[in-house]
Amino acid sequence: MMGVVDGSETILPDDSANIVKHRIWKKKDNLLKAMITQWVKSDLVIKVAHAKCAKESWDVFASEFSQTGSGSIILWFRDLTKHLPTSSDVSAHVTSFWEAICYLANTEFEIPGYIAAAILLSTLPSDPQDPASWNNHVAGVKINKSTATLSSVINSILEEKSCLTEDDKTNMQKQEQALATLEQAACN
Repeated sequence: MMGVVDGSETILPDDSANIVKHRIWKKKDNLLKAMITQWVKSDLVIKVAHAKCAKESWDVFASEFSQTGSGSIILWFRDLTKHLPTSSDVSAHVTSFWEAICYLANTEFEIPGYIAAAILLSTLPSDPQDPASWNNHVAGVKINKSTATLSSVINSILEEKSCLTEDDKTNMQKQEQALATLEQAACN
């Protein structure tokens, strides 16, 4: 279907000789427009909401995001160094970080894995006084050139998130049990 997107496969006239091919092209185009809007982040959909065909949507993104100028690089580096707010979802933060790393790598601006891992850890809230911060986890991750990779750090962050979620569930269960005990004592 790339021919519809890049313009090499054009729509035929809507006449009796080409009616089937015309309808097939329209179906492909509509499917591609839907796919493009599903694949991009929700805040980018507005850029192509007005597009009449898939090629028009594709051209908007190609002209904007195929640039590898300094402005684009700086924008992605800012995404790399964006700090995770305390109450935010770490999975979404890691995904955004990974997208920025991938974009930079595609522009031939590769960041060594151990440096990317250190940058990612530096974006997590790490206050020793705050028990809800990532301080213990960040302090426990050892980063060196030979063993640390970005994927290993991401995995450890997501595992820690899972453990924290389980701890929250356990604490909630304990609170529910304590409330049930109090309710029983009050009823007796």
